[in-house]
Amino acid sequence: TTHGIQIFQYFVYMAIAISLSTVLRAFMARTLFAQFRLERQLREQANTDGLTGLLLRNRFLELAQLALDIHSQQKPVCMLFLDADHFKQLNDEYGHAAGDNALVALAAALRTQLRQTDLIGRIGGEEFAMLLPGLNLQQARERAEQLRLAIRTIKRPDGQLTVSIGAAEYRQSGETVDALLARADQAMRQAKRGGRDRIVSAVVN
Repeated sequence: TTHGIQIFQYFVYMAIAISLSTVLRAFMARTLFAQFRLERQLREQANTDGLTGLLLRNRFLELAQLALDIHSQQKPVCMLFLDADHFKQLNDEYGHAAGDNALVALAAALRTQLRQTDLIGRIGGEEFAMLLPGLNLQQARERAEQLRLAIRTIKRPDGQLTVSIGAAEYRQSGETVDALLARADQAMRQAKRGGRDRIVSAVVN
C-alpha cells in the first residue's frame, strides 16, 4: 500500500511538473515574442522618419545602393529628388504644425505611386527621394509628372502644395547611389531656379 501511495504521489508530482513546465514554456515564448516584436519596432523606428513613416536618409541610401547593385546590370534605374516649394514660408507664416501636415500629406501622395520595387526616403526637412528600378529617364519623368500633379491637389493654408523635382538615370558605370542622388539633387535645384513646380532631368555626361 505504501508503495502504491508513493507511485501515486510520483505521478501527481510528474503531472504538476509537466503542467508547470508547459506554463513556463508558454510564458517564455510569449515573453520572447514580445521582446522580438519590441526590438523589431525599435529597429523600424531607428530606420524610419517619425513624422512621415518614410525611410530616413542613411537607411534609404543603404537600401538604394543594394537595389542598384541588384538591378543596374539588367535594367535602367532612376532617382527622383523632390523638394516642397516655399516650405520655409509655410512654416514661418503658419507654424510648424501646418508644415508637418503638408509633409504628411506629401508622403501619403508619394506612397500612392509606390511600386513594390520602389524606395522612398525623407532625405532632409522637406526633401524626399525615390529610387525607381526598371524605369528609364523618360518613364521616370512620367512618374514624376504624376507625382507633381497629385501633390498639387494638396491644400496648404496659403494655396496648393507644389514640388520641384529632379530626375537622374543611373550611368551604368559603377556610379554610387550618393553620386546618383547628387545629380538628381542638382537637377532639382535647376527646377527651383527655373520657377519651381516643374521637373528637370539631369544631364548625362
